[in-house]
Amino acid sequence: MFFDHRHVGMRYKNFKILTHKIESGPSPVEELAIPHCYNLTVNPDEDTPYNYGEAHSWVLYKVFTPKTMELRASLKKDSVPFGAPLDFNPYDKKE
Repeated sequence: MFFDHRHVGMRYKNFKILTHKIESGPSPVEELAIPHCYNLTVNPDEDTPYNYGEAHSWVLYKVFTPKTMELRASLKKDSVPFGAPLDFNPYDKKE
């Protein structure tokens, strides 16, 4: 999940991990000290994030961290830079 060009979370099966939050519409985006983990099957309203002692916190370490690292590596390798012109081609290396 992205907010503008900032990676703010990820969804994996019935889990949602958020690294940033917005209290209300005009509020600034705040980075969370500890990511919030929600099981959408048990808590579809996302009103209470999991306690990290809970059994489902494995999703942070086994899924979220590796997938985030993979995403960041992918974005560095062949993404379109923020603000690039519409005809930008990341594979057209003019060096």
